[in-house]
Amino acid sequence: ETRQAADSALSEFLREVRGSTVVEFGPMVPILVSQCHSKERLNRLTAITWLAELIHHPHSGGDALLPYHAEVLGAIVRCISDNEPEIRRVSEATDADLLILVRDTSGTFELSPLLDTLTAELVGKDDVPTKMAALRWVNMLLEKRKGDMREFIPDLLPVLLGTLSDEADRVVILTCQVLSRISLSDKRAVGSRGNGDGDSEGQQFQMV
Repeated sequence: ETRQAADSALSEFLREVRGSTVVEFGPMVPILVSQCHSKERLNRLTAITWLAELIHHPHSGGDALLPYHAEVLGAIVRCISDNEPEIRRVSEATDADLLILVRDTSGTFELSPLLDTLTAELVGKDDVPTKMAALRWVNMLLEKRKGDMREFIPDLLPVLLGTLSDEADRVVILTCQVLSRISLSDKRAVGSRGNGDGDSEGQQFQMV
């Protein structure tokens, strides 16, 4: 009964947050992130549901969440490997939404915290959904921030090469695509200093 009352109160608070014109992310994000690590199923589900709502908040969502993107991503990706199917489902959808938010933003954000989170997941997790999510993020960042990503390639390559030995074919195929994007990006950078062939990187990548 107490748990039901608490759940009802949280649901009501979430409705108020949805309708609020201003949301202060600073105090909320660390709490939600920590609850994604909770041993209690309801806590994890509530936290990941709230993170999904914050991403889509009509007034304070979107770019306002960028300063916390690495923390939020870490919590979401952790829940992708949750034992509870409902939490996994919500986490995968929330991960896709956050990726689109970052991909489409015109705002600035730091790459280093994101890449630290992603490489840790690739090295430290064995489950396929988590690795696939991390690889999709790396691939997106390589496309969105080509020039800025070059300084991180020396640290990324050993992790990606290690992922090529994964038992899951899907992981290996996506890793090959990421490595191909790195290779084509480097080739294009060299070509731009030479005579170039006029093909866009996107066109070249489609041929891989």
